[in-house]
Amino acid sequence: MATVKFYLHDKSAEKTNIYFFLNYGAFELQNGKKKYLPFKYFINESIEPKNWNSETGRAKQTKNFRQFPEFNAKLQAIEDEALTILRKLQNDNIKITHEVLRNKLDVVFKTEHPRQK
Repeated sequence: MATVKFYLHDKSAEKTNIYFFLNYGAFELQNGKKKYLPFKYFINESIEPKNWNSETGRAKQTKNFRQFPEFNAKLQAIEDEALTILRKLQNDNIKITHEVLRNKLDVVFKTEHPRQK
């Protein structure tokens, strides 16, 4: 089963970008052992590290960040969309590579205009 986990790019910065690792089972063999190759993808969100919970990969409530529920809902929507894209590729029997994933995710997350459904 594929998993998504969010991380901070620079924990020492005043405000930092967020990326996720999508682990979908890609691997290579090294010395006869599997080395998993999670896919790293930066999203268009940033946060102050003091408002971040590294264990959960989500924002936490702080005195100056009361909008954390909405922020976490946005992260959940991004996670859900990434997993939906992966599932569609699998269902369509498309060979999944990091490049294919990046192209599909960019169409959704890197456009200037909201996507039409």
